Amino acid sequence: YWWVRGSVLTDAIGKPYRWVGSVTDVTERKRAEIVLKESEARYRTLLENIPQQIFMKSRTFRYVSVNQNYARDLGIRPEEAVGKVDYDLFSKELADKYRADDERVMETAQSEDFEEQYVQGGSKKWIHTIKTPVRDSDGEIIGVLGVFWDITGRKRADEALRESEAKLRGLTEE
Repeated sequence: YWWVRGSVLTDAIGKPYRWVGSVTDVTERKRAEIVLKESEARYRTLLENIPQQIFMKSRTFRYVSVNQNYARDLGIRPEEAVGKVDYDLFSKELADKYRADDERVMETAQSEDFEEQYVQGGSKKWIHTIKTPVRDSDGEIIGVLGVFWDITGRKRADEALRESEAKLRGLTEE
């Protein structure tokens, strides 16, 4: 790959008489661009095809990106989340909780892993959430990355199991 720059020199009547310029080999830069594009495509494929909901927020708690699964939960397109804060998307109570979680993760520089309730389309479900600080190339924390998935079925199964065990205990005690 070559990068060519040049111009034509003309005489007093505008007739070209010389070409002046340079030619630079940019093969390595072009190869690096191709590798970067391929890496980005693999990353995007992974991000959009795993079943979890994924988001990244800036240090100012604004969404930097969300994957399609999370955007679908919110009832918007992924690009519509960019620049919004939780208060734009959730009730004040949930937004306060999410903000406190994000602040804690960034202040402690520690990942957190927890189960919590999540409101989707007016209905509540249980989710497992992992939040981790995001760092820049200098190691400074610049935001938070979150991944979560629905565990409502597991929670219901756990509750049914507890109820069955309680009934069985009651029967054996009788």
